[in-house]
Amino acid sequence: MSRIRPPRLEAILFDLDGTLLQVQMHRFVPLYLRGLSRHFEGVCDSGRFCREVLSAIRLVLQDEVERSSNEALFFAQLETRLGIDGFRFSAGLTEYCGNGMADLAAAVRPLPLARRALEQAFGLGFKVALATNPVFPRAIIDARLAWAGIDDLPFDHVTSYENSRACKPSPLYFRDLCRELDVPQEACLMVGNDTQHDLCASALGMKTYLMDPWQIRRPGPAYPCHYRGGFAELMQLMASLEQLT
Repeated sequence: MSRIRPPRLEAILFDLDGTLLQVQMHRFVPLYLRGLSRHFEGVCDSGRFCREVLSAIRLVLQDEVERSSNEALFFAQLETRLGIDGFRFSAGLTEYCGNGMADLAAAVRPLPLARRALEQAFGLGFKVALATNPVFPRAIIDARLAWAGIDDLPFDHVTSYENSRACKPSPLYFRDLCRELDVPQEACLMVGNDTQHDLCASALGMKTYLMDPWQIRRPGPAYPCHYRGGFAELMQLMASLEQLT
């Protein structure tokens, strides 16, 4: 593990999927779309609904598309593609969350050490944010937190499509998150498993920790990895960093 240390660490940003829980996104996303589509059967067939919603999600992920929020862009796309406005989508989502998410739980596995690492971060006095890519509504993020056994922890901020106007790896995503936490970018440690979406935080002066066990390696720019390992190494690192604050 690298011996590089930030001058003063104030906040730790945790990715969710593949970092704080195990999730098979190639299975999770289709299950989510198919389950949700059952609450829009009067609008269009399931196949078209899933294709158009997935296309809208992909557009939200694009850096260059301006928006007041990810939710606003997503809703605008749904209305254009399917004639579903934000009120109608939110109503269907509420029905789905209340009645049909049991199938999603099968695609998620908790990581017991994740809770210990988070509790240590809180206990050491760091601000702690859930820096998951905000393409899902808060209700779907909360469900994953519950399945991971960490939904009761007092995160200082959780990014979702309602409160975000960019996605990883956009620099705007990280700038907005630091503004919400009221911390300078160089005082943050980004913990994640994605070599692009998480490690790109280093371009803004953040230190990065690559969660090796569930690493996702993407093509594109190579970003510095200041630290790497599993939860045991992360907890050791946080204890050492706290001594510098």
